[in-house]
Amino acid sequence: PVRGSFTWAYVDNLAASVTGSLVERHPELGSELDRWAEDESFWVRRAAMLALMGALRRGAGDWKRFIRYADAMLDEKEFFIRKAIGWVLRETSKKRPERVRSYVASRLRRLSGVTFREAVKRLPEADKRRLRAAYAARSKKASGRSRRWAAHRRCALNALRVSPSPDNPGGRLGSRDGSTCLRTP
Repeated sequence: PVRGSFTWAYVDNLAASVTGSLVERHPELGSELDRWAEDESFWVRRAAMLALMGALRRGAGDWKRFIRYADAMLDEKEFFIRKAIGWVLRETSKKRPERVRSYVASRLRRLSGVTFREAVKRLPEADKRRLRAAYAARSKKASGRSRRWAAHRRCALNALRVSPSPDNPGGRLGSRDGSTCLRTP
């Protein structure tokens, strides 16, 4: 049923209510969840993570399995995967905030904005403030690099090949306004 459910409205309920309950009563089904976590369908991967949420929300559950799944999916671009990771972290933080604080702090560079916002939503205020400051600092560093790269790229794309001359012995690429941006090989 999960594979044929192409919307969060079905997948989330099936994963949390049905699959999660079955896995809690029959831990041997964890190996099936492991297969789901590697499935080509992001809905099935999402279901694998959400199936762990009920127990984690109560302060129990298989935290190591969740970390394995989340770490493998952190770099995915799919919104519904990013949201699911954050959602499970948020629910876990209600009973085990130290786990979530540690997880988030050690993966700041890899967390998407939606994952981060969901994860810290229920943490104690002091933790939330510190993590938000660290996340913002990480973003500023990354965006600074991105802006510099974009400026170089724009310059290169708009460049005119300038022949070597006494004023320009290296034959640099110059922008239309005459400024130099990149050296040609």
